[in-house]
Amino acid sequence: MYIDFDIVRHAAPALWQGLKLTATVSVISIPLGIVIGTIAAYMADAKHMALRAVALGYVELVCNIPFLILVYLSFFGLPKLGLQSSAFAIAIGTMAFYTGGYFCEILRAAFRSVPKGQIRAALSLGMSGWKIQRYVVALDLASNALKYLGRIRPEIDSVRGVLSGTLSIGMVEHLITHHGCRIPEALAELKRRAPGVQPEIIVTTFANLNQALRERRVEVAIRGMYTRDRVFNYHPLFIEVHRVYTVPQTGHDVRDRLPLVYRPHPFVEQTLAEHGFERGPDAGGLEAIALLASTGNYAGLLPEHYANLVAQRYTLQALAHGPAFHNTICAITEASRPLTRRIDLFLDILDALHKSKPGQ
Repeated sequence: MYIDFDIVRHAAPALWQGLKLTATVSVISIPLGIVIGTIAAYMADAKHMALRAVALGYVELVCNIPFLILVYLSFFGLPKLGLQSSAFAIAIGTMAFYTGGYFCEILRAAFRSVPKGQIRAALSLGMSGWKIQRYVVALDLASNALKYLGRIRPEIDSVRGVLSGTLSIGMVEHLITHHGCRIPEALAELKRRAPGVQPEIIVTTFANLNQALRERRVEVAIRGMYTRDRVFNYHPLFIEVHRVYTVPQTGHDVRDRLPLVYRPHPFVEQTLAEHGFERGPDAGGLEAIALLASTGNYAGLLPEHYANLVAQRYTLQALAHGPAFHNTICAITEASRPLTRRIDLFLDILDALHKSKPGQ
């Protein structure tokens, strides 16, 4: 195969001029596009239907016409309409017009990410719309922008072979009390092998953890695999057993008298549907369920290892003929989200530790 480098050498001056022209057009047009997109974003969320229609029509136009077609229409069409301008000005205007549509959608999504409670609180304080945008919306967006910019450094470090940044891990309650749990050992090994990675641990309920994973507020969720959802990837760790616990009663079938403490959880729903329990008061976590069950007035569905700890202080016993659920605790990641090297390393460590000491 023969490559004639003379052609490249002769074309180099023209390529260099083209590169400078492209950079100049981009430097001028992108800020203009941000301005156009900001105005369009406010128009798209305006109260007046005409303003919304104009902004949304503009976005639809931009998103459905390829950029090259838009350049041809601008360069050859505008002179036909009597609008004469230089090719340089048309290039800047067309790119600003095109990027503005995409910036509009980005900013609209950013505005909607601000919690409505903050907006209502600002309105209740008598703040004007401008002050709300300046002191509430803008500050929240700036905070999010800085947070995402902070994620650039770990990616640069990974190219250099150095792992750094924050690893967000969400967990359900009381996992470390299970004899098969090796999560603390995995975190210690992660610190030894990647000192620059800072773990961030969030302990929350099953429902909140699912929501956090879908909203990408956590990178790895450690919870039970009740049903296999195709949007997630599962790494089995150990098995947890759930049973119905009560304070021992004599002379009565407790299911005839004691309602089951409710929390939004697959096993609780199944127990209520299939095992004849009445629904009791709502509880926000295992601690609340154990507390109510320990009064002797309610039954509670609890992990076996956690109930054994509570039983050291209060007399809790599993129903002899009650339901038992075997739950595989997994490290779960979002299937559509590419895994960073620090997540891969943490999952590898978890797999190795739990396979060597399954504790099931």
